[in-house]
Amino acid sequence: MRPFVREHQLGNVISEQKYDFDGNAHGPDVCFYNKSKRPLRNKNLRVQRFVPDLAIEIVSVNDTFEKLARKAQFAIRIGELLDRN
Repeated sequence: MRPFVREHQLGNVISEQKYDFDGNAHGPDVCFYNKSKRPLRNKNLRVQRFVPDLAIEIVSVNDTFEKLARKAQFAIRIGELLDRN
Protein backbone atom coordinates (compact mmCIF):
# COMPACT_ATOMS: atom_id res chain seq x y z
CA MET A 1 0.00 0.00 0.00
CA ARG A 2 2.75 2.45 0.93
CA PRO A 3 4.56 2.21 -2.46
CA PHE A 4 1.32 2.91 -4.33
CA VAL A 5 0.44 5.88 -2.11
CA ARG A 6 3.94 7.32 -2.50
CA GLU A 7 4.09 6.78 -6.24
CA HIS A 8 0.79 8.60 -6.75
CA GLN A 9 1.50 11.21 -4.03
CA LEU A 10 -1.84 10.50 -2.35
CA GLY A 11 -0.90 11.04 1.29
CA ASN A 12 0.69 9.00 4.08
CA VAL A 13 0.57 5.40 5.27
CA ILE A 14 1.52 4.93 8.93
CA SER A 15 1.44 2.02 11.34
CA GLU A 16 0.66 2.09 15.05
CA GLN A 17 -0.22 5.78 15.27
CA LYS A 18 -2.97 6.64 17.73
CA TYR A 19 -5.85 8.91 16.73
CA ASP A 20 -8.68 10.58 18.61
CA PHE A 21 -11.87 8.80 17.56
CA ASP A 22 -14.55 10.94 19.23
CA GLY A 23 -12.72 11.06 22.56
CA ASN A 24 -11.30 7.52 22.36
CA ALA A 25 -7.63 7.04 21.53
CA HIS A 26 -7.19 4.14 19.15
CA GLY A 27 -4.18 2.99 17.17
CA PRO A 28 -5.09 1.04 14.05
CA ASP A 29 -2.47 -1.41 12.80
CA VAL A 30 -2.17 0.56 9.56
CA CYS A 31 -3.79 3.79 8.46
CA PHE A 32 -3.87 6.13 5.49
CA TYR A 33 -4.63 9.81 5.48
CA ASN A 34 -4.93 12.07 2.44
CA LYS A 35 -2.21 14.62 1.73
CA SER A 36 -4.68 17.40 2.57
CA LYS A 37 -4.49 16.24 6.22
CA ARG A 38 -0.68 16.46 6.44
CA PRO A 39 -0.80 19.88 8.12
CA LEU A 40 -3.01 18.37 10.86
CA ARG A 41 -0.35 15.87 11.94
CA ASN A 42 1.60 16.98 14.99
CA LYS A 43 4.60 14.70 15.52
CA ASN A 44 4.87 15.96 19.11
CA LEU A 45 1.49 14.45 20.04
CA ARG A 46 1.11 10.82 21.02
CA VAL A 47 -2.56 10.90 19.90
CA GLN A 48 -3.35 12.75 16.71
CA ARG A 49 -6.43 14.98 16.82
CA PHE A 50 -7.80 13.98 13.45
CA VAL A 51 -9.21 10.77 12.03
CA PRO A 52 -7.42 8.93 9.21
CA ASP A 53 -9.23 8.30 5.96
CA LEU A 54 -8.62 4.56 6.21
CA ALA A 55 -7.93 2.47 9.33
CA ILE A 56 -6.90 -1.18 8.99
CA GLU A 57 -6.92 -3.76 11.77
CA ILE A 58 -5.04 -6.97 11.14
CA VAL A 59 -6.58 -10.05 12.69
CA SER A 60 -4.24 -12.13 14.82
CA VAL A 61 -4.56 -15.84 15.58
CA ASN A 62 -4.83 -14.80 19.25
CA ASP A 63 -7.87 -12.57 18.66
CA THR A 64 -11.11 -13.93 20.05
CA PHE A 65 -14.43 -13.56 18.31
CA GLU A 66 -15.59 -11.28 21.13
CA LYS A 67 -12.58 -8.98 20.68
CA LEU A 68 -13.16 -8.77 16.93
CA ALA A 69 -16.87 -8.10 17.47
CA ARG A 70 -16.03 -5.24 19.89
CA LYS A 71 -13.61 -3.73 17.36
CA ALA A 72 -16.22 -4.00 14.61
CA GLN A 73 -18.90 -2.36 16.76
CA PHE A 74 -16.47 0.43 17.67
CA ALA A 75 -15.70 1.05 13.98
CA ILE A 76 -19.39 1.11 13.08
CA ARG A 77 -20.20 3.53 15.90
CA ILE A 78 -17.35 5.89 14.97
CA GLY A 79 -18.32 5.73 11.29
CA GLU A 80 -21.89 6.68 12.17
CA LEU A 81 -20.65 9.60 14.32
CA LEU A 82 -18.40 10.85 11.55
CA ASP A 83 -21.17 10.61 8.98
CA ARG A 84 -23.34 12.88 11.14
CA ASN A 85 -20.64 15.56 11.27
